[in-house]
Amino acid sequence: MPVKVLAGQIEPIISNFILSRNEVHSIIEQVSAILSVIDLAVLFAFGWLLVPYTRMIYSFVHTKTKGDSIKHDNKNDDNDEDFENTYIFFAVDLLKQIARLALLVYACDCVVVALAAVGYKTEVVSKVFAKIIYTR
Repeated sequence: MPVKVLAGQIEPIISNFILSRNEVHSIIEQVSAILSVIDLAVLFAFGWLLVPYTRMIYSFVHTKTKGDSIKHDNKNDDNDEDFENTYIFFAVDLLKQIARLALLVYACDCVVVALAAVGYKTEVVSKVFAKIIYTR
């Protein structure tokens, strides 16, 4: 019965994950070819900036239109709670969630392109991931 030892078995496994300079260069070339700064900026703006800026605009408009009635009320500042109960908030929050999911799929596409550049066969991974994310 052959004896299996660990000695000498770790280096070949680790060497499979180490990339050569040519592979790294190929990954950078192919991923940078599909990246678009405008796409990333739009997804970032919708995903992380749309709700706070809409909240600020809503608060400003709400304060200007309610003017005197807010001064006479001794309530706490309920503009934030008011905003979260509006249709505007639900629409903007939905856009935020869509943008964040789209950015996640965008990142997965970049990983798939990087893996394909190294030689892995990943034709369906991106489609399956997008289908799972968008239909959850």
